[in-house]
Order: sequence, then structure tokens, then C-alpha cells
Amino acid sequence: MNVIDTAALIVGIAAGAFLGQHWAIARNRNPMAWGLAGALLPVTVIVLWLLKPLPAPVEEVTAEEAEA
Repeated sequence: MNVIDTAALIVGIAAGAFLGQHWAIARNRNPMAWGLAGALLPVTVIVLWLLKPLPAPVEEVTAEEAEA
């Protein structure tokens, strides 16, 4: 990660925490839980984005198909 990516991650975490807390207070919900959930969302998205895709399932070849 370069400097711009790191700065964007920090801004995303701060904005997510602020918005989660703000929306929770407006709806009389638990602001601590929603603030933490909002802060974890950008991190979760980046982790899922960087994961390698799962390999395709291997199809079993029967003996008849192998002869053809």
C-alpha cells in the first residue's frame, strides 16, 4: 500500500465510524456498536477485495468420456 491508499483507508475508517455513530444517535440505537461497525466496514471491504478467488471445482471425468 502506498501513501494515498493508507490515507484513503484512514479517512474511510474515520468517516465510517462518524457516520455510524451519527445515524445511531439519530435513531436511538447503540452508538458505540454502530461506530465500530462503521469503522470495520472499509477494512472488511479491502480484505475481501484482496483475497484470491477460490479455484474452480474439478469435474470428474468418467471412463467413457475419457475414451471419446
